[in-house]
Amino acid sequence: MARSAIASLLAFTFIVAVAAIAGPAFDEGNPIRSVTDRIVPLESSILSALGNTRNAIQFARFAHKYGKRYETLEEMKRRFEAFVENLELVRSTNKKGLSYSLGINSE
Repeated sequence: MARSAIASLLAFTFIVAVAAIAGPAFDEGNPIRSVTDRIVPLESSILSALGNTRNAIQFARFAHKYGKRYETLEEMKRRFEAFVENLELVRSTNKKGLSYSLGINSE
């Protein structure tokens, strides 16, 4: 085995060992932990209803960040469709390289 491969394996083993020793505290401070690992009940229910797609995850984050609440599944799906339309507008506009860029906010 090449030295760099051995070094990588040792580094990985060290990280795994530290994670095992540190327990949950390591997980909380780990900057590369998947965002989906931290989903709260609202976001989880959104993903259950809409699927685990990139747009659904962004919608779940949006709903959580801005404190959105939806009375029915139909309302949630309608709001999601509007969100996806807005995302497409934001993405297509920002690809044009204009002097401004669009983003998603709560309004």
